[in-house]
Amino acid sequence: MPYRCTAKGVVKEWAEAYFKMYSAEPNTQAVIGYNAIMTFAHYANLAGKDLTGQKLLTALESGDVFQDIFASPPTKFSNTNHLASTITQISVIENGRWKTVKDGLSF
Repeated sequence: MPYRCTAKGVVKEWAEAYFKMYSAEPNTQAVIGYNAIMTFAHYANLAGKDLTGQKLLTALESGDVFQDIFASPPTKFSNTNHLASTITQISVIENGRWKTVKDGLSF
Protein backbone atom coordinates (compact mmCIF):
# COMPACT_ATOMS: atom_id res chain seq x y z
CA MET A 1 0.00 0.00 0.00
CA PRO A 2 1.65 3.24 -1.05
CA TYR A 3 1.29 5.79 1.73
CA ARG A 4 2.08 9.37 0.73
CA CYS A 5 4.25 9.92 3.79
CA THR A 6 6.52 6.94 3.07
CA ALA A 7 6.32 6.50 -0.72
CA LYS A 8 9.33 7.39 -2.82
CA GLY A 9 10.04 8.28 -6.43
CA VAL A 10 7.36 7.75 -9.04
CA VAL A 11 5.04 6.10 -6.50
CA LYS A 12 5.25 9.22 -4.32
CA GLU A 13 4.45 11.36 -7.36
CA TRP A 14 1.47 9.13 -8.20
CA ALA A 15 0.19 9.22 -4.59
CA GLU A 16 0.52 13.00 -4.39
CA ALA A 17 -1.25 13.47 -7.73
CA TYR A 18 -4.03 11.13 -6.57
CA PHE A 19 -4.48 13.10 -3.35
CA LYS A 20 -4.48 16.41 -5.21
CA MET A 21 -7.11 15.19 -7.66
CA TYR A 22 -9.45 13.40 -5.23
CA SER A 23 -8.68 14.99 -1.82
CA ALA A 24 -8.37 11.45 -0.46
CA GLU A 25 -5.53 9.09 0.30
CA PRO A 26 -4.91 6.47 -2.37
CA ASN A 27 -6.16 3.03 -1.38
CA THR A 28 -5.96 -0.53 -2.63
CA GLN A 29 -8.77 0.03 -5.12
CA ALA A 30 -6.93 3.06 -6.55
CA VAL A 31 -3.80 0.97 -7.07
CA ILE A 32 -5.76 -1.86 -8.68
CA GLY A 33 -7.64 0.54 -10.97
CA TYR A 34 -4.46 2.36 -11.96
CA ASN A 35 -2.69 -0.92 -12.70
CA ALA A 36 -5.64 -2.22 -14.73
CA ILE A 37 -5.55 0.85 -16.98
CA MET A 38 -1.76 0.88 -17.27
CA THR A 39 -1.69 -2.85 -18.08
CA PHE A 40 -4.30 -2.35 -20.79
CA ALA A 41 -2.38 0.65 -22.16
CA HIS A 42 0.86 -1.36 -22.26
CA TYR A 43 -0.64 -4.17 -24.31
CA ALA A 44 -2.81 -1.87 -26.46
CA ASN A 45 0.33 0.09 -27.33
CA LEU A 46 2.10 -3.17 -28.16
CA ALA A 47 -0.83 -4.13 -30.41
CA GLY A 48 -0.30 -0.97 -32.44
CA LYS A 49 -2.58 1.32 -34.41
CA ASP A 50 -6.05 0.32 -35.54
CA LEU A 51 -6.62 -1.74 -32.40
CA THR A 52 -8.79 -4.82 -32.80
CA GLY A 53 -9.67 -7.59 -30.40
CA GLN A 54 -7.37 -9.98 -32.25
CA LYS A 55 -4.45 -7.54 -32.20
CA LEU A 56 -4.93 -6.99 -28.47
CA LEU A 57 -5.12 -10.74 -27.83
CA THR A 58 -1.95 -11.30 -29.85
CA ALA A 59 -0.18 -8.58 -27.86
CA LEU A 60 -1.41 -10.01 -24.55
CA GLU A 61 -0.30 -13.52 -25.47
CA SER A 62 3.07 -12.35 -26.81
CA GLY A 63 4.85 -13.01 -23.52
CA ASP A 64 5.86 -9.35 -23.25
CA VAL A 65 6.17 -8.36 -19.59
CA PHE A 66 4.46 -5.37 -17.98
CA GLN A 67 6.00 -4.05 -14.75
CA ASP A 68 3.97 -1.58 -12.70
CA ILE A 69 5.33 1.34 -10.67
CA PHE A 70 4.52 -0.36 -7.35
CA ALA A 71 7.10 -3.18 -7.66
CA SER A 72 4.37 -5.78 -7.95
CA PRO A 73 5.21 -9.11 -9.54
CA PRO A 74 5.49 -8.69 -13.31
CA THR A 75 2.42 -9.24 -15.47
CA LYS A 76 2.91 -11.75 -18.27
CA PHE A 77 0.45 -13.67 -20.41
CA SER A 78 0.82 -16.43 -22.97
CA ASN A 79 -1.56 -18.36 -25.19
CA THR A 80 -1.80 -21.03 -22.47
CA ASN A 81 -1.70 -18.81 -19.38
CA HIS A 82 -4.08 -15.91 -18.81
CA LEU A 83 -3.44 -15.53 -15.06
CA ALA A 84 -1.06 -12.57 -15.49
CA SER A 85 0.82 -13.50 -12.32
CA THR A 86 0.97 -16.45 -9.94
CA ILE A 87 2.74 -14.54 -7.19
CA THR A 88 0.98 -12.97 -4.23
CA GLN A 89 1.59 -11.70 -0.72
CA ILE A 90 0.09 -11.79 2.74
CA SER A 91 -0.52 -8.51 4.55
CA VAL A 92 -1.99 -7.50 7.88
CA ILE A 93 -3.16 -4.22 9.33
CA GLU A 94 -1.01 -2.95 12.19
CA ASN A 95 -1.72 0.40 13.81
CA GLY A 96 -4.18 1.21 11.05
CA ARG A 97 -1.74 0.57 8.19
CA TRP A 98 -1.12 -2.31 5.85
CA LYS A 99 2.09 -4.22 6.54
CA THR A 100 3.42 -6.98 4.31
CA VAL A 101 4.08 -10.16 6.27
CA LYS A 102 5.29 -12.32 3.40
CA ASP A 103 5.68 -11.62 -0.29
CA GLY A 104 6.82 -13.63 -3.28
CA LEU A 105 4.37 -16.46 -2.57
CA SER A 106 3.62 -18.65 -5.58
CA PHE A 107 0.30 -20.35 -6.16
